[in-house]
Amino acid sequence: MWITTPFIAGVTWFSAFFYNYHIKLASRLNDLLSNRLYLSKQGFDKYNILMFGQKKLKNMAMVA
Repeated sequence: MWITTPFIAGVTWFSAFFYNYHIKLASRLNDLLSNRLYLSKQGFDKYNILMFGQKKLKNMAMVA
């Protein structure tokens, strides 16, 4: 039972990240979900969201 939530989250992320309207199944699923996959894909592309976060620099000083 505890594996269900991470699995569904992964499927949701995967389907939105790799959404392509040319694929008929993805297009129909997007229609069923009220355009949610398309909007999520736009967010991923616009804001460069990654599955495990992004690397951030804490200090800009160069270390020798």
